[in-house]
Amino acid sequence: MNRWLLVVSSFLLVLAALVQQIISNSRLNSTVNELHLQLQDLSSQLNTTQALLHPYASIEAPPVLSPPFPCPRCGAQPDPQKTESPIGHCHRCHKKVHRQLIQKNRDAWVAKDDDGCRNPANVIVSDRDFKDGRSRRLRDRDARRGAASLSKCGFLYLERFFEAKGVNIIRKEFEKLLTDPTYKQNFNVPVAGVGREEYMLPFQPPFNESINPVFHEGLRDIILRFLGGEHMKLHLLTVVVSHPQSREQGWHQDWRYLFSPDATDQSYGVQVGIPLTDWTDDMGPTQICPGHNKRFYKGKPCASPLAAASSVGDGAVWDYRVLHRGPANNHLTRPRAMILAAYTRTFFVNADAYVNRGVSLLQTLHQRRFWEMSYWHPDHSGDYFKKDHSKKKDVRSNIESN
Repeated sequence: MNRWLLVVSSFLLVLAALVQQIISNSRLNSTVNELHLQLQDLSSQLNTTQALLHPYASIEAPPVLSPPFPCPRCGAQPDPQKTESPIGHCHRCHKKVHRQLIQKNRDAWVAKDDDGCRNPANVIVSDRDFKDGRSRRLRDRDARRGAASLSKCGFLYLERFFEAKGVNIIRKEFEKLLTDPTYKQNFNVPVAGVGREEYMLPFQPPFNESINPVFHEGLRDIILRFLGGEHMKLHLLTVVVSHPQSREQGWHQDWRYLFSPDATDQSYGVQVGIPLTDWTDDMGPTQICPGHNKRFYKGKPCASPLAAASSVGDGAVWDYRVLHRGPANNHLTRPRAMILAAYTRTFFVNADAYVNRGVSLLQTLHQRRFWEMSYWHPDHSGDYFKKDHSKKKDVRSNIESN
């Protein structure tokens, strides 16, 4: 009898152990399934984050709000009778206050100057350097000084250089284009950096008229001297909008090199940036690395960049090869918008802009018209083969007369 009781009790103990093992396995499977679901959720979130961080990601820009509060710099109250434009002024600061900010930036440059590239006398050309009040041409010595700054330092600042009236006309016409879904679809191009949009400007008035600041005679004088020739072309004309809270770009050059990454190539192109609104420090004015325009600087950061707040009428020119970037726009409501014009020597074609960025045929045709307009066209075809081009005419004056 005791023997049978021992056998039964042993069987029950084994059965209880099996039941406990089965229960443990079911709990383990449940735990594994929960972990698997959590991993799937994390993977989905990671893919979404990677898509947002991709430099060519398509994102929806945050809305621009009209602030009901006064300007923190000058105390100006917003006008309730006026509707703020998409890239217009949320804060209508007084020019005097803004100029004080620019002077503060200048003083900071001089404090760090070690190679002359931060001295305003070397790297700034202004409206005071024009030949006279009516002409927009520079004195020869100032055009040479501007070209020398581009050669040595890789950049040049233009102060009160462009007429504010022309800049505002271009801004308003561009804002009208942004209300057209067809334009946004056909002329949008990819741009590096989260929170940014870039649009090519169509070949139509007023963008192809002399009112456009990119056709400024003094600007042409400087660029032609820098490129070392009598011909150049407007290679690319766009507007870049960096929305509020957009992220910073990485340091980069607009083109790699022509022949060798270790060789000092001849200058072949410049970028011209013209703000469409007043820029403050927190809006992230373009940063430039002075003197880094001679070689290929792959992945190199800039330890001591230079940037400046700007007003409507100011601008900047930088060598295609200089290290630069667009910082983050930390302003809560104001986008940072600028015209970006690439002037190059006639042989140069930025294949990256036209091929790798997926520029459409329609955009290319419009840009080619700008090429033709900015290039010299003789009155007679036989003049193409003459060495003396002293009788050439300004292309824009020919267009306007027609």
